[in-house]
Amino acid sequence: MKRTTQLQAFNGVGAGQVAVCPIPRGLSIHGILLTRGGTFTQANMEEIVIKSNGNPILETTGADLDVMNGHDQLAVGGANLTYISFDRVGLLDQGQIEATRLGTGFKKGQVLRLGADPLPEQIKTLTCEIQIASGAVAPTLSGKVIRSGRSVLGVIRKLRKFSGYAPAAAGMFGIADLPTGDAINRIWIKGANINEVTLVGDQGIVFQRTQAENDYILNNGVKAAQAGWFVIDPTETGVGNDPISTAVQDFRIKLDMSGASALTVYVEYLGGLEGN
Repeated sequence: MKRTTQLQAFNGVGAGQVAVCPIPRGLSIHGILLTRGGTFTQANMEEIVIKSNGNPILETTGADLDVMNGHDQLAVGGANLTYISFDRVGLLDQGQIEATRLGTGFKKGQVLRLGADPLPEQIKTLTCEIQIASGAVAPTLSGKVIRSGRSVLGVIRKLRKFSGYAPAAAGMFGIADLPTGDAINRIWIKGANINEVTLVGDQGIVFQRTQAENDYILNNGVKAAQAGWFVIDPTETGVGNDPISTAVQDFRIKLDMSGASALTVYVEYLGGLEGN
């Protein structure tokens, strides 16, 4: 069975501070469970960042993570609990679910020695950083990690956050500057007044749905549509082997807006530590 063990204590826990905790290496990491205390809500986690070798592989906020978990039909709205998953929960095949676990073991064929470091292309350091809002009162924070046996690093989920998109009125609005290279597991668009979203690649239209159509299809599968979000999710039926290819020259998102809105876009890439 998977092991659930205590993380080291977070350093820097306090209102307006960044709490930091190292995540142990060696085994495969499926998820992190955070427990908050004091007056310290999910929304008080202004930034959640998981870093590997000093570089972010997951960037979100507590409130947005709660919505993403709700989309995957995980428990949300807990009084003091937050779950960060590295697996692709909600799929129908166990191998596809756990394919994106963080393998922090050694390269195949390498002799494991006490105190030895992984090879350069693998995870040398892993940390969890939480920006705590100044409005939190006497916050406390602890965590546990859910792990299984050793494995080498393979394909992982990398959640990137992009903001600054602000259509000023009704009409068409384009996003053409998202990084390409790695395949995409999902695209999350947070914002109001979205009528329809179209994804365009080299061969023309890849995806085109209204908000109502997309919510309907998500709710017919293994996901749960969330108010105020438009999610392009190729895993919506529980199958995870058909991601969005970005090996194209033309990669654009077109949004038909019914009014002005501030948009935040999260892109969930599938790949190694290098790349997007």
